[in-house]
Amino acid sequence: MLSLSYDFSGKSAHILATKLTGDPNVPAGEVTWTAAAAPLPTPWPQAEQDVVDLRPQMVAMTAATAAHMAEHEADATAAGMIAHLIQQGEPPQQQQQTDFQEQQQTAADKIVAWSSSMRARKVVGIYRGKGRVANNGYKHPKWVDGRLWAYEDGSCGFVFELSGGEHAVHHLVDLERLDADL
Repeated sequence: MLSLSYDFSGKSAHILATKLTGDPNVPAGEVTWTAAAAPLPTPWPQAEQDVVDLRPQMVAMTAATAAHMAEHEADATAAGMIAHLIQQGEPPQQQQQTDFQEQQQTAADKIVAWSSSMRARKVVGIYRGKGRVANNGYKHPKWVDGRLWAYEDGSCGFVFELSGGEHAVHHLVDLERLDADL
C-alpha cells in the first residue's frame, strides 16, 4: 500500500509515493518512487512510446509470476494438509483433494481476468521519475529511472527501468485506489 503526496519544495512539483506497507526490499515509511507533477508533452518521444508498447508484455509477465506463486502456494497448502491428515492417521479424502484443485482453478481464473483487465488499460499520460530499488533487507538502495503512467480509467502504474541502454528491463507496478479517504 502506498500513500501519494505532492512535494513543492524544489524548482518544480513532484508526486511522491511512500510505502505504508513494506516488502523485503523497501520497507514501510520509505519513498518508493517520485515523479514530476507535469506530464511529458504529446506526442511522446518515440523512446517513451516504445516503452508504452511493451505494456502488454509487462502485464503478462506479472500475471505469469502471480500464477506461479498461486500454484506454488496451493501446492504447499495441499501438501501440508495431506501431511497433517496422514499424521492424524486419516487418509486424505477425494473431496478434499477436489476442493484444493477447484481453489487452484479459481485462483488461475482470477489471474486471467485480472490480466485481461490490466491489458485493456490505455496510457494517457507519462510523468518521468525515479524509483527506489534495493536488495533484501533494504541493502544497497539506489534510485533508477522510472515513469508514472496515468491511465484512461483514472488509475496509474509506475514503471521501474532496472537497467539502462539498449537492453533495458522494465518492471511495471499497477496501482489501484483502495479508498479515497486513505
